[in-house]
Amino acid sequence: MELPPWLALSPDLSPIENMCPMVAQRLTQITPPAATPDQLWKRVEAAWSAVPQEHIQSLFESMPRHVTAVISNKGVYSGY
Repeated sequence: MELPPWLALSPDLSPIENMCPMVAQRLTQITPPAATPDQLWKRVEAAWSAVPQEHIQSLFESMPRHVTAVISNKGVYSGY
């Protein structure tokens, strides 16, 4: 399989990358900060589960546009 020469410049097309800011936003709203790693993990799991299914579905539905934009820009930043 031949790889395009610009592959190393390609953005991460994983929709999971867009979930991180959503989870982080929820975590910053919880005070006080987690006191233990176990408490932090439980909060991350709760924040992850609280992301509305509609947001997750929207991320998946946007993938064809993301891929098209990356291909059009030859792997360089596409605005997504």
